[in-house]
Amino acid sequence: MTTRIHEKIDPITNRALILLSIAFFMQATTAMSVVGAFGAIASEWHLSTTDIAMLVTAFGATFAVTAPVLQILVGHWIRRTQILFGLSVMALGALLFAWAPNYEVLFISRIIAGLGAALISPVLSALGASLVKPAQQGGALATVIMGYSVATVIGVPASSWLSLHLGARGFYVVLAAATFFTAALIGFLIKDRTGGGKVSPAQLKDLMKRPATLSGLLVVFFISSGIFGTYTVITPIFRDLFGASPQMISAALLL
Repeated sequence: MTTRIHEKIDPITNRALILLSIAFFMQATTAMSVVGAFGAIASEWHLSTTDIAMLVTAFGATFAVTAPVLQILVGHWIRRTQILFGLSVMALGALLFAWAPNYEVLFISRIIAGLGAALISPVLSALGASLVKPAQQGGALATVIMGYSVATVIGVPASSWLSLHLGARGFYVVLAAATFFTAALIGFLIKDRTGGGKVSPAQLKDLMKRPATLSGLLVVFFISSGIFGTYTVITPIFRDLFGASPQMISAALLL
């Protein structure tokens, strides 16, 4: 009698994993949207390269600082609820960006979007893993995290192309609508009510002391720093040093 080593994930669960992957895509695209829409943002609000780089920093710093704090405060929430709330906050941040009358409001909108991302990013993978059997968790996690990988390839050039044709404000309205729509799909199609674990500051401190955890965090830190750093400076380099048009920059970001 043979035992099946790899069990297929059922269609309903697989659909849920794909939705979580789309949520990851929206989170990563929101994070890097300023880079893709660099030219349109600079033109709409008359901003310098440094000003726009600070908008990227506002999101990244908020995300990095608040993600562990929020898990201490609300990590025990139902994971689905936390994701829905986080996506809604991200969408509101995008809407505020689209409406912003000045740089100060733009900066605040990126902080709000960073808070939303900090709410969802730690629990997307956790919820995905909880939906399947232990033997299927590797494949489930790969499906969920794929959304982030796709966003690094498609999200930035898509942001560039959309902002070129819709303008910066129009692009962020579309981004907000897509984020709200993703939240609606998750709310309607994912019925799981699994709660997260309560995390205390002492547990977090103890976790950070473990060499394996610290080394893993450093890997993520350097990868993320490389991605954000490269994408932030590459658009002005193409524009200022090589005289690339917005259409050429969009195509270059895709490559």
